[in-house]
Amino acid sequence: MCNLRIEDIDWRAESIRIRNTKTRACSFLPLMVPVGEAMLAYLQTGRPAIDAREIFVRTRAPYRKLGMLASMVRRRLDDAGVTPVGRGAPMLRPCCRGDGCCPAGRASSRRSVAP
Repeated sequence: MCNLRIEDIDWRAESIRIRNTKTRACSFLPLMVPVGEAMLAYLQTGRPAIDAREIFVRTRAPYRKLGMLASMVRRRLDDAGVTPVGRGAPMLRPCCRGDGCCPAGRASSRRSVAP
């Protein structure tokens, strides 16, 4: 998500292109209405006005793309009282299914959440 760029969002097709940083392969995920509305609101009013193509940037100077999200996600999950299954990015994969499953879900492996 740190590398998600403005051109990765296809508003008309309601999809998000996710590029794998290791393999350079692309996956396309549906852009759910609440997510699209939240992203649009952020781009219009919350994101600093800079030339970077990355959607998510730091909110304090120096304004640049975000680094690793793991510590931020872990902090927010702890604040919310959520105990995720697993560590790192795999703990968020159940959310990509679009069925309302959250990081505290019971997905035990990547294979169990693959489309």
